[in-house]
Amino acid sequence: MTTPLLKVENLRIALAGDGVTYDAVENVSFEIGRGEAVALVGESGCGKSITALSVMGLLRRPLSLAGGRIILDGKEIQNVSAAEMRRLRGNRISMIFQEP
Repeated sequence: MTTPLLKVENLRIALAGDGVTYDAVENVSFEIGRGEAVALVGESGCGKSITALSVMGLLRRPLSLAGGRIILDGKEIQNVSAAEMRRLRGNRISMIFQEP
């Protein structure tokens, strides 16, 4: 079996508000192989956009990555520096935004 290009394991995204933290996305896992194109499909508000934003390292408060792993080509990227994420975006990983 080949190693996936992108692997997301048990992704959890939190939403902070009113002194309480809510789970906006819970336990999302998927793999994308080399040469594959993937679309996240689901109802409005189900977490498609914030899942993709988390993979890209683009979540902003009040959202935050609360758990799970994002592995790009065998390397965990969920905790890399902002400078490293800028180097990865566009060259190694990208997304088509819902409202360009």
